[in-house]
Amino acid sequence: LKLGGEMEYYYPTVMWGYNLTDSLFAVRRAQALDSNMKKADLKYVTKYSKLNKPNRVYVPGKIINQTWEDDTKSYALNDENGNWFKITSDALSKTFEHDGVQDVRYTLLDGNELLFDNSNGDEYKVVTGTYIVERYLMDDLYETDKVEARYNQSNFLVGKMLPVSYEKMCTMGTAAIWKYIMLAWSYEHNLAVPELIPSHSFTGGLSRLISVGYVDNVVKLDYNSLYPSIILTFNIKSDIDLMGAMNALLEYILTQREHYKELKGIAGGNAKDIKKMLDKNPNIENRDELKRKQLAYEADAARNDKMQLPLKIIGNGFFGSYGSGSVFPWSDLECAEETTCTGRMMLRLMISHFTKLGYKPIVGDSFTEDTPLFIKHNDNNDIDIVPIFELLNQKEIQVDELGREYDTSKKNFKVLCRSGWKTPSYIYRHKTDKPIYRVIDKTTLFDVTEDHSVFNANKEKIKPSEITNDTKLERLYGGKGFISNVYELDDGQVKKLAVCTANNVMKRVTRKILNCSKSNKEYFLKVFDEYKRPDKPYSKQLLASINYMRYCVKNG
Repeated sequence: LKLGGEMEYYYPTVMWGYNLTDSLFAVRRAQALDSNMKKADLKYVTKYSKLNKPNRVYVPGKIINQTWEDDTKSYALNDENGNWFKITSDALSKTFEHDGVQDVRYTLLDGNELLFDNSNGDEYKVVTGTYIVERYLMDDLYETDKVEARYNQSNFLVGKMLPVSYEKMCTMGTAAIWKYIMLAWSYEHNLAVPELIPSHSFTGGLSRLISVGYVDNVVKLDYNSLYPSIILTFNIKSDIDLMGAMNALLEYILTQREHYKELKGIAGGNAKDIKKMLDKNPNIENRDELKRKQLAYEADAARNDKMQLPLKIIGNGFFGSYGSGSVFPWSDLECAEETTCTGRMMLRLMISHFTKLGYKPIVGDSFTEDTPLFIKHNDNNDIDIVPIFELLNQKEIQVDELGREYDTSKKNFKVLCRSGWKTPSYIYRHKTDKPIYRVIDKTTLFDVTEDHSVFNANKEKIKPSEITNDTKLERLYGGKGFISNVYELDDGQVKKLAVCTANNVMKRVTRKILNCSKSNKEYFLKVFDEYKRPDKPYSKQLLASINYMRYCVKNG
């Protein structure tokens, strides 16, 4: 099973004459692209996708067997919302106890046994435990069908274009899509299939840090189908493709996709116009006719959206095929690199153009994940020094099309910047194979990429490659309001923490020590210096914390 850049192995169920698919595969592939999707189980996915039945029945796994075996009418089921419970009274009577409260009345209506909840008027049917589990099973099948239709629909539409089984389509990656397209083309035209070539690394996309610090009023600018458009605009093609089929097919796919997107936009706009008209004029004469037109336009927009989706998948997968030497026989790494390098040029042109219009570009590279940052907790104003990777909320990470990770969740702390304590608007992480520069002196240790700027003592940006033995870097000293809390700890506790830290048993200085009194800090540093191990490589967080504490002791 191909999941983005990863693969998972599974044992298939095989039945002759049938295509067997697992909707879990479709959900797992969607999860690889959507970082907001936390789990792939049916209950979660149906709620996440708003596909769950309003009267969905759930039965906890540990009581399914015993509930199924109970064929007595001793269960109450609400058909409106799917809630159910076991009737706890010894026998059905006019009034019985539920959850220790006598508030549910039993009565007969049209020969059917019903329960009424006096507290809110809810109506319950009296059913068997077997019926409850049957409903649970049927609802499972219903929601599985909905999930299959939602997440495997694009696979079905793409599969209609390829000489592969639907089962195969649901598990293969985008590079394989173009492989089968070109295999079909080659067989049709009696062309030989090229030999696979070994893959190797090549220059990738551009990512630069142009501005640091807090930024608001951000506008995102992007290209439409950048890599496919570059390939067609600059006629990037491989000599292996003798008939020029790949670029011709790519152009057809992109053109058709834009056609369906245009139709979707027209239909969607018409539907919105009618809805606005109906909202403004509730008593309009031909309301029913207009409502039917609105629904027809909405259906047309949805149809065209579904038509453009498989074309989008195929178009976006083309560049990856160029760079997949071990999968795609028509791959050409020089064409792949020419595409990415042209993309870098396009992004520079975008930056240049919008800078002249008054915009200030901000996005780009950063520092390594173990770089320590000062933070101040909002709830108690404690100061802490933590590696930046610990500030990422793993449950809130969103991944863009280039694999870059963003955490835009609200933070309960502020980060110390050159302009003071600031609430982070987002935290950004990405992989890079660029050289890392280590900057180190008696009190400083940090690692940055070649593109990252640091500041000298004159507050001027310089690159790490420009730093010499005579360079003086900018230092940020606390000042008024930097320290907010002072905890008084006993000497025994301070000594124990200092010895563990000096011997590298503890890889970091605790928050309590960072916020303790001046006398506590003095004693900690004294013990630390006595027990410190020159042979032990201390973490950046620990070194930054020791330097911070020395500054606090020296400056009160």
